[in-house]
Amino acid sequence: MKYFKPKEFGLWYDQLSPVLKDKLDALREELDVPIHLSKSKGAIGRNLGKDSLSQHNVDKWVEVRAVDGYMPTIISLLDFYNAAKGVGFTGIGFYTGWAGGRGFHVDVREDRIEGFPATWGGTYIPKTGKTTYGSIWEMIDVEERKTPIF
Repeated sequence: MKYFKPKEFGLWYDQLSPVLKDKLDALREELDVPIHLSKSKGAIGRNLGKDSLSQHNVDKWVEVRAVDGYMPTIISLLDFYNAAKGVGFTGIGFYTGWAGGRGFHVDVREDRIEGFPATWGGTYIPKTGKTTYGSIWEMIDVEERKTPIF
C-alpha cells in the first residue's frame, strides 16, 4: 500500500481484501488528504460467525472487506461520497456522534456493482450506546444547508 502502513490495520492487515487495499489507496489519492482509520474494536475486522453479513466479518467472507474511519474535516460529506463512489467502493456509510469526529464506512461488497453502492447514514447516541440509521442523502443535505451559499 502506498498511503497506509500495515500497523494501521492492527492484526487484520494480512486478511484485508486486496481490492479493499487498492481502493483505500485510490481514495486517499483522490482526496489528497490523509485518512485516519478508527482504532475501535471491530472497525477493521470482526469474528461474527458464518451467518453475519457484515463486510467486516472474516468468518463469513474469509477476508476483511470493510474499514471504518474518520473523515478529514476539510472534506465535505458530498465530496467524500463522490470520491469513494468514484474509486469503486460498493458500500459507503457515514456516521455522526462518534467521539473521534465524522465517521465513515467503506467496503467492497460483491452484491453491488461499482457506481451503484449501498449507502446509509447512522447517528450514534452515546447515552444509549445505539445507532439509529437513515439516509446518507439526508446527512449530506443537512451539511450542505449549513454551508452559506455566496
